[in-house]
Amino acid sequence: MMSGAAPEERVRVPMLRQSWRDVAFVHWRYEQETVQRLLPSGLHVDQFDGTAWVTLVSFAVRGTRPPLLPALPFVSNFTETNLRTYVVGPDGRDGLWFFTLETDSLPTVIAARAIGIPYRWAQMTAGRSGRELTYGSRRRSAGVGAMHLTRVAENGHDASDPRADWLTGRWRAWTCVGPRLAVVPVEHQPWPLRTGVLLAHEDSLLSDSTLPIPAEPPLVHAARRVDAALGWPQPLHAAWIGGTRVVETR
Repeated sequence: MMSGAAPEERVRVPMLRQSWRDVAFVHWRYEQETVQRLLPSGLHVDQFDGTAWVTLVSFAVRGTRPPLLPALPFVSNFTETNLRTYVVGPDGRDGLWFFTLETDSLPTVIAARAIGIPYRWAQMTAGRSGRELTYGSRRRSAGVGAMHLTRVAENGHDASDPRADWLTGRWRAWTCVGPRLAVVPVEHQPWPLRTGVLLAHEDSLLSDSTLPIPAEPPLVHAARRVDAALGWPQPLHAAWIGGTRVVETR
């Protein structure tokens, strides 16, 4: 199964539904070996044009709710930033691996960490002024100063191309549930991507994840909105059939 602009499959029984709005993507190139050393056993770096990529994504989350239930005030709307890379799992499916997910929603942190997804509680700011998006965060954990400040500007040009689709069209996230790898399926509309420029950036999320300072300027994208369905984590199961190790998701 491959990355791309359109979802690979339906999330027929979602865990949550939510909208992602005013999304800012900042992508950096990395050497494959630099990223591979940070991945758990069973995951391998996915590459485009012979290099690995790491992406900082900031956005506003709106209307989070389980299926058939309404959104709740003070719980359903929050801000999120994640730092991620691109991987292929032991079953050959591609997806995302998150080094960290930062949010100002404590209920989201508690619920996500209970199923193995590495959210961290942060004090966050977000704003739009015309075509400019500004996001900032600082973790609330005592003694932990991981933070970021990102300001990007849309330039209004359509960003649809094979590399942009590869970087943004990902339909599952890999995580660890106990000792096992698991996948969380995702479905949403194709991104209405626009190209952008990075106006300002301060960041300790990269160094906190033991990633070096990027050697090249980033690639920037922005998108106004998609509506997403997040599936339930699906642990990976392994079996030996005819002397061959077969991995499948159930």
